[in-house]
Amino acid sequence: MEKEEFFIREVNLDDAQNLLNFFKKLDNTSEFMLIEPDERKTDKSEQQEIIKNFGKDRQMLICLNTNDIVGFTVISKGIFNRNRHLGSIVLGVKKEYRNKGIAKKLFNEAEIWSRKNGITRLELTVVVKNTSAIMLYLSLGFVITGHRKASLLIQGEMVDEYYMTKKIS
Repeated sequence: MEKEEFFIREVNLDDAQNLLNFFKKLDNTSEFMLIEPDERKTDKSEQQEIIKNFGKDRQMLICLNTNDIVGFTVISKGIFNRNRHLGSIVLGVKKEYRNKGIAKKLFNEAEIWSRKNGITRLELTVVVKNTSAIMLYLSLGFVITGHRKASLLIQGEMVDEYYMTKKIS
């Protein structure tokens, strides 16, 4: 069997429809992402506007196999003098592409982008029950620095999140 090839790059306007299709699939197959199935109401032109706003303070990186988006990360830099060194990260990978090293590759590229843009500390939140993601983040050097009690309502249940951070140089 031939090994799948994946590559990562910054999102561009031509990705808008493919990105919407990706998010729809991700929203419907991941119990831990923030947005629930059918909650996302973005259309193609709105998605293009979102993409236009990526740049120095905020960037989306996508992982593709051929032309299909299989994963993404968004890094958002703090906007004030006191938090401009912080980068908040959101990441998602399609269920059928998990455990193939894609999240790790996305994080590595996110760190490169972050360093180039003056970020020295990355932060994220993760649902406490999402043990596979927590293990990945710990293996990448993140540490648990906080516990957000009952921070999300998922399928009628209040769930906790960990706040995790990583210093980068």
